[in-house]
Amino acid sequence: MGKYLYDFSFVVPVYNCEKYISECIESILKQKYDTDRIQLILINDGSTDNSLEICNNYKRDNVIIIDQKNKGVSFTRNTGIKKSSGKYIAFLDSDDFISENYCKEVFECFEKNQEIDLVATNLLNYNAGKITGHFRYSKIYPKENSIIDINKAPSLIQTTINVCIRNNIKDQALFDYTMKFSEDEKFNTEIILKTGKYGYCPNAKYYYRKSESSITKVYNIETKEFQSYTNYYIELFKKYGNNSYVKNLFLNTLRWRINESKLITCNNTDINVIKKILKNINGEDIIKLEYLSLPIIFSILELKELKYSIIYDQNKFIISIGNTQKDFTNKCHFSISKLSYDKVPVIQGKFNFPLKNLEYRTNSFEFLIERINLYEASGIKNVFEYNYTLKIKKIPCEVSLDFIENNFNLKYKNKSYGLKYIITIVNNHKILINKITLQKLFLLLYGVGIYFNYYFIFFRS
Repeated sequence: MGKYLYDFSFVVPVYNCEKYISECIESILKQKYDTDRIQLILINDGSTDNSLEICNNYKRDNVIIIDQKNKGVSFTRNTGIKKSSGKYIAFLDSDDFISENYCKEVFECFEKNQEIDLVATNLLNYNAGKITGHFRYSKIYPKENSIIDINKAPSLIQTTINVCIRNNIKDQALFDYTMKFSEDEKFNTEIILKTGKYGYCPNAKYYYRKSESSITKVYNIETKEFQSYTNYYIELFKKYGNNSYVKNLFLNTLRWRINESKLITCNNTDINVIKKILKNINGEDIIKLEYLSLPIIFSILELKELKYSIIYDQNKFIISIGNTQKDFTNKCHFSISKLSYDKVPVIQGKFNFPLKNLEYRTNSFEFLIERINLYEASGIKNVFEYNYTLKIKKIPCEVSLDFIENNFNLKYKNKSYGLKYIITIVNNHKILINKITLQKLFLLLYGVGIYFNYYFIFFRS
């Protein structure tokens, strides 16, 4: 092993995680790998529960236990990096765990590809025993071991800490402990941009547990945090200019910050800082990024105050910016959350689409729409996402709506259906509500032909 005493060093910051820390530790010490070649560094960061006592039960020659006053996750990880004697350094939060083949898969990837300094693994969400795939890794990442060239695939960004790095010892990257947000991303990016490549092992799995006690998952945005992450992006763009990978990093940050209303502080002038950074990104970059939802895309376009046009052509919904057009038909979703009967049939749910009007009433039906203002705390308004209540008053009837014919996807009970299968289009935008429509709907939703005494309207718009 040369200058390294181990193949792997696992750095685990520990903070008030007595419920899960044993599972985390044992997932490392029970690897299908020679565990004598694995070093485990547990750093107790001022826990007030029994976490330290549990860690002490695992003390052995290849397990280092450090007890310190609370200094934060990034400072703690740096302590672990400096103590690492492994050829490769992996990071694990104290309430998360890894698959038993993690070391084998990652070691082989590094040994076969000497040009990379970082390997990312498959990230899975773990909640109350239920495992779900992270949207990027499950939908857009390769299905087999791969080397990601960020110049060829700039949308495959690596922002989270499900990574293992090459231990460069003298020239080792460290975490920026002045940052409370995006510190994982900054650490990864510094390493990846040096080589322009990184490895990905989908068979090596990192299980991320959403826990309120996690050292890395409890945060509130304050002025200094806002300044630290925006300064980080300002410096990135200064250094790397038109780099597509850097652009996608910032667009991803906007995505989750807008979703969680953590884009800005209570100071409304902060939004101008975001707009200034967005000047480095053009409209084509925004609409090309596959995993941005339609409401987020419109939100970012509005932040840029960018002109765009919407084209409806042959049942397709297209956004046009400059010379770039993008078909967003499949990003339009229409979901049912409740089917009920209160004197008249009532359907409730959500959908996203750029509407002109927000209320439709006739003698035959009421279609009441409420704009979802999830993002106003982030300085974002007028996004195209809605709650709706549809009440059918008269059957049969013919309805004309200010919608454009489009292939929406219907979602009900975690299943998706194309609305084109359950509607009847007549006379361009008019929809005939009839018995056949009802039968098709329930055949799709329940898989059986159930007959009812009332009817539902659905439309393709």
